[in-house]
Amino acid sequence: MEHLWDKYDRLILKLVRTNKADSEEEAMELPAACILEDTIETLQAIASDHIKTTSSLISEIRRIFSEEEAPITLMTAHRSKGLEADRVFILDWEEHFPHPMAKTPDEKKQEANLQYVAITRAKKTLVFIETPEYWDEVTPPKL
Repeated sequence: MEHLWDKYDRLILKLVRTNKADSEEEAMELPAACILEDTIETLQAIASDHIKTTSSLISEIRRIFSEEEAPITLMTAHRSKGLEADRVFILDWEEHFPHPMAKTPDEKKQEANLQYVAITRAKKTLVFIETPEYWDEVTPPKL
């Protein structure tokens, strides 16, 4: 993974050299640098000491997300009615609830019911996730 950190260091220097940032510290706060840093840290979290090649990293990612391991299911709050899971992650709660189109009292009541459905799907752990603003600005880099 060290070569990925070298790539990160080169990106920081390039951002300063091309006047996209006044300092290395400022460059580290730019979206491209934040995304690359997050990506490297994620890969490090997945990769353990026994993973030395790209193919073994890909195999480990496939193992983590296989049907034998607890799969990840993405769905809307509407679709989650009647289902439960040990861990539930709700993305951008404040942005999506209540829906901006809910104007009438009945629509707002339906939204409140849907909020209840969303938060009661978790058997053990409920996590609220807020999308970092910089994800809206650029597309994450591909490694």
